[in-house]
Amino acid sequence: GLSTPSDLLYLSCLYAYSMLSYITATPEGKDSFLGTPNPRASFVATFIDKMQDSLNSGIIAVVGVKCKDGYSWSAFLQMISFAMFNVMGKNLSAKQNDDIPFFTKKRMAPKNSEA
Repeated sequence: GLSTPSDLLYLSCLYAYSMLSYITATPEGKDSFLGTPNPRASFVATFIDKMQDSLNSGIIAVVGVKCKDGYSWSAFLQMISFAMFNVMGKNLSAKQNDDIPFFTKKRMAPKNSEA
């Protein structure tokens, strides 16, 4: 069923990763994206729209899959993109924190108290 890990889940996660990487590839794109009131909601909505409106045959095949009970894979895109954003967002935050230069006061060498 659709509740077990599958190639579809892998491909959906790969598409989500690719999209966030594309958005954050430039400083302008990253700033614009992170400047939205709710970056996660923006990412989820954009991901779902791009997946459902794609002309890419691979994406069309993934979104169009239905299980034997009639559930469409596209019904899971919101949950997948939400979870992927949480993981990728934490990585993005950690990378930004690593990129911040830490300026510390120059430590003074202990003075020799030899007389």
